[in-house]
Amino acid sequence: MAEPKKIFDGWNEKTFPLELEPVKPPKWVDRRMLKIGQKFARDHLYAVNFCDILSLLYLLANTEVLKTLIFTGNSGCIFSSFRRYLSTQQRVNSWYTDDILDHRSGGRIHLAKVGRMHKIVTRQMETATAAEVTERTTLKKPLSRLVEIVRDDLKKAGVADRTQFSKENNQIFLSQWQMAYTQFG
Repeated sequence: MAEPKKIFDGWNEKTFPLELEPVKPPKWVDRRMLKIGQKFARDHLYAVNFCDILSLLYLLANTEVLKTLIFTGNSGCIFSSFRRYLSTQQRVNSWYTDDILDHRSGGRIHLAKVGRMHKIVTRQMETATAAEVTERTTLKKPLSRLVEIVRDDLKKAGVADRTQFSKENNQIFLSQWQMAYTQFG
């Protein structure tokens, strides 16, 4: 089992885009452990979904991830955000119920779709100028008090403040750390 601190190693690693190809799963996949993990998620779906909600709060408190969400333009109002997160939750739940190693399953198709979306937004943010990123991700009236409260809670929990956003500092958009923390908050 990996040390909890190892998750921060992913801070400087780009996410790898998931595609429908290759049809064969990566060599590192342990099918038995995958099935055990899926069964655990199904048996504790309420708790897993609650953790997903907590992860969403983390997203809203983390400047880098929040800016990525804002950059896409798909969360412009509370209603579009709700539709987006509900749709995402339905996709993620299929990962627990379907054989994600079968390229024809709904879970694998949803996994590939999420991977394609991440690949697109990463490419868009990497090719945008710093001024474009700033313009597209600047909130006119942010929920600053809520963000302060969540950040304070994260600080009290010992989570490092990694909310400084700078394209000039070789910012990695959608890092492995961000993805892991979002998944398992």
